[in-house]
Formats: sequence, C-alpha cells, structure tokens
Amino acid sequence: MLKQMRSGAQSVVLKLFLFGLLLMAMLGLAVIDVQGMFTSGFKSKSVATIDGDKLTTTEFDQLLQTALRRQQMPADQAWATGYPAQYLQNEINSRMLSKNVRDLGLIVSNEEAAKQLKRMLEPLTGTGMDKKEALQGMLYNMGVSEGQLVETMKVQIGLDTLMKAITSGIKAPPQMAQDAIRFRAESRRGEYFTLTAEDAGELEEPDDKTLADYYKKISKNFVIPEMRTIAVLVVDAKSLGLDVEPTEADAKKWYEDHKDSYAIGERRVISQIVVPKQEDADKLYALTKTEKDLKKLSTGAGKGISTFVRSGDYTEQEVPTDLSGAFKAEPGTVLEPVKTPLGYLIAKVEEVKPPTTRSFDDAKDDILRDLANAQDSATAMDKKANEIEDLIAGGKSLDDIAKELNLKLTVLDNVKAADAATAKIPGAEQVFAEAFRLDKGAPSQRIDAPTGEFMIAEVREVTPEAEQPLEKVRSDVVKTWRQEQQGTLIDQATTKILDRLKLGEDFAAVAKSLGKQVQRTSMLSRGEYAQAQSMQKGVFPALFALDKVGQVTAVGAGPEGATILRLAERRIDATKEAKKEELDKLAAMLDHAVQKDLLEQYRLALIRKYDVEINHAALEEMQKARNAADEGVDGLN
Repeated sequence: MLKQMRSGAQSVVLKLFLFGLLLMAMLGLAVIDVQGMFTSGFKSKSVATIDGDKLTTTEFDQLLQTALRRQQMPADQAWATGYPAQYLQNEINSRMLSKNVRDLGLIVSNEEAAKQLKRMLEPLTGTGMDKKEALQGMLYNMGVSEGQLVETMKVQIGLDTLMKAITSGIKAPPQMAQDAIRFRAESRRGEYFTLTAEDAGELEEPDDKTLADYYKKISKNFVIPEMRTIAVLVVDAKSLGLDVEPTEADAKKWYEDHKDSYAIGERRVISQIVVPKQEDADKLYALTKTEKDLKKLSTGAGKGISTFVRSGDYTEQEVPTDLSGAFKAEPGTVLEPVKTPLGYLIAKVEEVKPPTTRSFDDAKDDILRDLANAQDSATAMDKKANEIEDLIAGGKSLDDIAKELNLKLTVLDNVKAADAATAKIPGAEQVFAEAFRLDKGAPSQRIDAPTGEFMIAEVREVTPEAEQPLEKVRSDVVKTWRQEQQGTLIDQATTKILDRLKLGEDFAAVAKSLGKQVQRTSMLSRGEYAQAQSMQKGVFPALFALDKVGQVTAVGAGPEGATILRLAERRIDATKEAKKEELDKLAAMLDHAVQKDLLEQYRLALIRKYDVEINHAALEEMQKARNAADEGVDGLN
C-alpha cells in the first residue's frame, strides 16, 4: 500500500508550453497504461529528442490518446487535421521550457505554489464547495496527484519569472504605433451587385441515367453505417470491495511507520531581485545598506530595471549553487550580486527556520487523502482479470461470468462507432474501438479505462454497412445534384463577368446588362466591422483585401450565389487624432506583439540549445498504422 507515495514527487512529468504572452500550464499527466491505437501497428522508436532525452512513439501515443479522450476528438479526425504534429510540438515546448527553468536554477517554494493553488481553487470554493472537495474535483478532472500539481505550479511560477525577466522593458518603437494608426485610419467604399441561382440559368431535371451515374460517385454519403450489439463486462473497485474509506487509525499507523519522512531540515526564507544589467545591480546592492526590503527597492528602481521574486523558504538542497552562501549568512543579510544566466541576482536571507518534524495533526488530512487515492488495487484488478480470462478460455460466456462473479454486464444494442461519444460506460471510446475490430462472438482482451475500471467486450451481432438504393434517397440525391450544378453555373458566370471587367468594361454597364442594380457601401474604416455586419458575409474583408481603386473580386461563389465587388474609393484620414485611451490600448497591443516575437525567438534558441529533433518518419509510420487499422475495420465481415 502506498508504495509510491514517497517517490511520486520525483517522478512527475511536467508539461508547460508558451502561447503568445501567456503561460499555459498543461497539467502533468501520469502515463496511463491504456490500449493505444497502434500498439501492434509500429515499433517503439523515438518520435522526438530533447537534449538527448527521447520521447518514444509508445509514450507519445499514450499521451496523444489521453489528449484526444479529453477533447472527445476521434482519432481519425485528429490525424486527418494534423493534430498529432501540433500536439507533438506542444509536448516538445513544454519539456524544453520546464528543463530550461530547472537548468537556470529558478527556485520556487512549496508555500508559493500553495498560494497559487489556493487562487486556482477560489472560483470553485465560491460555489459552495469546501477546499477539500474542490481540490479532489480538480485533481480528478486533471488526472494528477496533488504532488504532481504542486510541482507543475512551481515550474510554472519559475517560468513566469523567466518570461518577465526576458520581456522586462521591451517596447514597440513609437513609429510602429504611428504606422498602425495610419493603417487603421484608412476608409474604403465599395460597389457591388449580386448573382443569384436564378441568374445562372434554368436547370432541367436530370434523367435516370444522369442521376444513376451521379449517385455512383456520391453513394458513400448515403451509406447506413455498420451497427453492432456489444456486451461489456465492467470490473471496478466497488465490485472488488476496494472502495473502503481509510480511517484515522490507518493514517496514524502510516505516519508512525514513516515518521522519518516528515522530518523537515533547516530552511531559510529567501527573497530575490533579478537585474539584467550589472551597473543597475551594483546600484541596487549599494542601496541595501539603508533599504533592506527588496520588494520596495525593486519597485522604487522603476519599471524594467529589475524583477522581484517573492520570498519562500528552501532547504540547502533546493537552492542553486549561486545561492549556497545564503545558508552561511545570518538573518537579514543581503548577498552581493551574483551573475546568472538570467542576469544579476541579489538575494536576502529573511529568516532561518530550525529543523522540525511535521505533526500528525498537520499531516493527517494529506495522509487520508493520499491513502484514499493510492489504495493498491492493481494487484486485485490483475488477479480478477486473470480469473475472467481463465473462465473465458474454459468456454464460459460473459453472461455466465457476470452472474458467477457478481459483476455488471451492460448490453448495447445496435450501436454505431460514433455512439461512443454518448455511451454510458467507462472507457467508452476504447471499448468501441476494440469492439468494432472484433469478429462476432469473440471476446476482447482486458481494456483499461482512465478512471480505473477495466472492461471485457464481446460482439453479439453485426449488421454490415449498406448503401441505400437510389429510389429510397432519390429526392435527396436530386437536391444535391441541383446544388452542385447551380454552383458550377454560377462559378462559370462569375468568371465571365470578371473577365469582362478586367478587359475594361464599365462596372455599372456590366451590371445593367445583367439586369442588376449596383449597390454602394458607405465609407467604412477597418474598425467598423461590427457596423458592416448587415452586408453579405465576406464582402467587408474582401473590400479591404483589394489593392487598388478599380480592382474587382468575387465573394461567396457557390450554389447560393456570388457578389461581384469593386473597390470604388479609398481614403486615409491622417489628420484625425486618436484618443489617448485608444493610443494607450494600441501601444499596449504592439508592445505585446513585440514581446511575443521576442519570446518566440527565445523558444527557437532553446531548440538549438537542446538540439531538439523531430522524427517525421516515425510520425508518418504512426499515421500509416492508423490508416491500416481503419482499413482493417472496413474489411471485417
């Protein structure tokens, strides 16, 4: 029991990635032993390498499957849209940045992480939950332990400090704001007329041969999907009698057996200032002779001169070598500036805390919570799975096994693969993925759910997918055919009109020849998009995409019609003065854009520093394995 409680914090996988100017904490996920999509589809190899550390295809597949389940995104859709490559880049960013924080020695105390956690829980506790309920709900939804969450927050806070140090004092050039104001001050007026489906010409009804040939091309759009009846045996902690709440006596025994692990060595409360320039660091250090409060000192130095790091208490092992002198200094001592990769660090020993031992009363709630989370049911689950497999090998049906072992058996009648999203069983996506690969009557292997249960699935009935006869869907097919033909006719008519205008014909004359009235917009500025919503969709952005007065374009060509648009006038009101509020907002936006670019350059530099490599061939193999799996499903029966 609790064989991993004492080592869990050291095995945390931290994931942080940078998005624009915000630090988004991706919670550390314990790698769950799930049945990956491609377990037999590819060999385990590295999909990426960061500073010599390899991310294997097996590990990446497990992380990816977890992410897809959380987003309820089907795997085939994910691969079709390129999501795995995007997710891999985020995973690389998170590992690379968290490694950089550790390498730089950015230390954050448990107390500071606890404050951050408290702030995260405030929206939940404000709804009536107590702190324990809110924390347990958050940990459950994120799939992490409390220790993992705290360690993740410590890295996030360190990364936040790093980003502030990098972007401190970075501003956009004043000329950039002036150019942006000029850009925004431009106004445009357009002229347009609209072609409708009626303008494309009359469509005759398709004859039987035409419709039959067309249906052959699109018949897959009218297929009735394969249906299956699936029986699912669910084994959970409750069915094995493992859901008993630990008692205070259990917690007391754990505490006495592991009392040494609650010993707390000498700790020192240290506050810090990070200063980019040596001359500024020397000046600030000289001022510590009279001003000992580093926060006041940093604030008084002015914006962009330094960054204050909140004080926290640390053991000697937790501080980097640069700050080792803090454990030899008396309380109140301010250490001389030390050069670090971030700049110059000024640290002050605020307080010395003598060695102590955490009391049982103080640790009790944590122990009870960890005991409840860490009850070792893995052995019991494995034993029950082996027992079920033996019964199946002996010819027992799932119905017989459910009765004999008092387990829950759920039968899902005539379900489609897409019904996994709404099925009320644990691990529904894994169960459906497996069940739609099985032959009729064949039981599955053990399927583990991320919530702790495991399932055995069996296919009772299979109704193959079937194309519907044309006569049954004739009206829908005719409608689809008409829309496609109308779209083609409108596209052809639009092309001819644009050709006439490009050859020099007058815009109004062309519209008149088609029996159309030219419509005119008012003078619209780039900031008036909301006022332009009454215009046909796409007209406003198309108007500001044209380069010169007189240029024309088509908007929205397709079955519903097309709008022929001409840029009639453009004007830049450079004399118009922007309000200070508007200028300040624009300047802040440009500052953020410049800082974002700087952070992106920093990220690219880290890629070079840590010699990051992506194995694109391994990603392609994973996608081929996915495609092969799909073909295997299609080829059943």
